[in-house]
Amino acid sequence: MTAKAYSNLRTLVYGIFKYAKEKQYVSWSISQTINDMELPKKAFHKVIKEDDEEVFSDDEIELLLQQIMQQPDILNLGIVLMFCTGVRVGELVAIKWDDIVDNTIKIHRTEVSYKDNNGINVYEIRDYPKTEAGVRTVFIPNEFSSIIRRIKLLSGNHEYVFWKDGHAIKAMQIRKRLYYICKKCNIKKKSPHKLRKTYVSILLDNGVDKRLVQDVVGHAQISTSERNYHRNRKSDNKKQTILSLVSCKLSIKK
Repeated sequence: MTAKAYSNLRTLVYGIFKYAKEKQYVSWSISQTINDMELPKKAFHKVIKEDDEEVFSDDEIELLLQQIMQQPDILNLGIVLMFCTGVRVGELVAIKWDDIVDNTIKIHRTEVSYKDNNGINVYEIRDYPKTEAGVRTVFIPNEFSSIIRRIKLLSGNHEYVFWKDGHAIKAMQIRKRLYYICKKCNIKKKSPHKLRKTYVSILLDNGVDKRLVQDVVGHAQISTSERNYHRNRKSDNKKQTILSLVSCKLSIKK
């Protein structure tokens, strides 16, 4: 089990028993038991993922955008909007037209999904994002300013921006479309979250102020952006070229 999986399990168990005590189903507190469950870091399985599994390279982004613009429907344009703003897919489908002013979008909602008592998937829009830091304003670059106008033509006069065939578009529809495009472009399957990591990596690679990066992506700490999101996006050929140039300069100095 990974450390993250254990943390999720721990949170789930804590929530269940806390609820049980509040309802007086049990008389004892789960807190001490949870504290006794603390394990050393070496007890967890560490998952190591290559950079090309975590972010899109420049070449892959170019292929994606070319494929998307061949069929610029509302799902594909949503993928472009994620790429150029770094929003989470759940935040994307929760955007309302009132949230958009010029080239800015106020993020303060997200879609959540769960199974009801009958095992049926339920999708809800909640009036708060994933984390408290998630309440923020994101900015659409000037190069992508036409995206909102194009989405408006496709969506129509509905409360939510992402609307199709009389229904609100779900996060899983965007996710499935991205997987389909990855397959069609013959690149590794990556989730919408990898677009978000790509966005952060591009900002940090280009020297954008770390506090600004933290604010626009909705992270409580800049260390989250740097440690978990900043990945190497250069292809092996580009890495080899850079290292060769460096080696050449060193040999000349000698």
